[in-house]
Amino acid sequence: MFKHHLRASAIIFIFAALSFFMARGTIYATGNLVADYRFDNTRSSAVGSAPDLVDLGPGTNSFALETVDGKTCNVLMFPLGNGLSLATNGVISSDNYSLVMLFRFEQTSGYRKIADFKNGTVDYGLYNLSGTLRFYTDATGTNSPITDNTYVQVVLARDGSTDQVTGYVNGTQEFQFTDTNDRAVIDASNTLRFLLDDEQTTSEEAAGAVARIRLYDAALTPSEVAALDQTHGECDTIQNTDFGVEYYGWEGVADGGASGGTFRQSKLANGKARIKFSGTSIRYFYRAGPTFGKVDVYLDNVKVKSLCQYAAAPTNRSKNFKNLANAKHTLEIRVLNQTCGGSDSYGSVDKVKAGATTVEDSALKWNWNGWTGKSSATANGGNYHSSKTPAAFAKLIFNGTSVEVLTLKGPTFGDMDVVIDGSTIETLDLANGTVIAFSKTYDGLADTEHVIELRRNPSSGKAPIVVDGFRVPLSPP
Repeated sequence: MFKHHLRASAIIFIFAALSFFMARGTIYATGNLVADYRFDNTRSSAVGSAPDLVDLGPGTNSFALETVDGKTCNVLMFPLGNGLSLATNGVISSDNYSLVMLFRFEQTSGYRKIADFKNGTVDYGLYNLSGTLRFYTDATGTNSPITDNTYVQVVLARDGSTDQVTGYVNGTQEFQFTDTNDRAVIDASNTLRFLLDDEQTTSEEAAGAVARIRLYDAALTPSEVAALDQTHGECDTIQNTDFGVEYYGWEGVADGGASGGTFRQSKLANGKARIKFSGTSIRYFYRAGPTFGKVDVYLDNVKVKSLCQYAAAPTNRSKNFKNLANAKHTLEIRVLNQTCGGSDSYGSVDKVKAGATTVEDSALKWNWNGWTGKSSATANGGNYHSSKTPAAFAKLIFNGTSVEVLTLKGPTFGDMDVVIDGSTIETLDLANGTVIAFSKTYDGLADTEHVIELRRNPSSGKAPIVVDGFRVPLSPP
């Protein structure tokens, strides 16, 4: 069907600046947040019981890291001809809802479909039209705020009692019309399609990435749309693999000179970093500099080398260990807490390379003084760290008035003390019949820097404690 470039007049509402503090599961005056897809290595909703999103298209959608609102976040990349679908039965009604999408198109010239309400059977739907929001064939926006490779937040709200449909871009109203033809009503298939054209025209689409999709069970008001955070939603989450989380003395350091931009260091006497590998050789890479001291290197529990990691200026160094038996081995770095010419006694780990396999300091394979990483579909981000070492702790320094602890409960987990600024707040019992995600928020803190530690309580016996991550408030740019 040929589309005429029609524009309908609309009243422009200019609202207050967007709030950057994400309220998970917020209940608005006119509706509830019933689905929140954040694409943090999952197509599942972070709230409610909405089903997973389903990939559409011959290609493969894939997760990647991108900068969204100034923060590095996981997003879902979709190639040209690919999109997503959602079964909406039991999630939202067909005629009364709000759809919120944070995404980017690689190309915004011409028609590029954003959302389809008829399961791909007709040409009607929500589009980008050369940078302008357009609901074909009923309304076109008054601005052109959508540009190539730039994240925008698009909202479409439909009021079932009045049939009024309103479209917004980045909090500003672009169009409004009365949907007398029910073109924005989800049809009997109870399916929403995103970012893929319908089967009638098939070519009005673009490649790009989506950072977040939210659904509310009513039409949000203009002021509620203006108040929506325009964030990924998980960018405020500090994953357990993040360099900001310290594990029993092994703290992460952001350093552009290090491999992957980070390394870990410790000056805890006899602090151990251990990794298992297979093959006949392994190269240990470390960061050297004025603050580094002595470490011992062990292979299969046998000391093979003492290293002084001091250097007059920060630099990268490595040591290769070869001619090993072609079998499974364990490399261990032990910190001596001894200086060797520098101002401090840190030992460092940047990465290792065993054969063709490189393992960065952020990888789950590392054991940091008894803290080990494990994959889990239940965990936020798909993994967690645990330890059953006596006196084990994980530490985070943060700024703000609140912090949320992300952890897991399960049949084999023990008791974990929550300590903020040196005071024990409570002990969390992580025992449960099945493995489930669990979180606890601690607020009312002074708006300053704080230190939170998650410590293994002695009552845990041989059971480990679990760190899945932390969530702290987003700061305005």
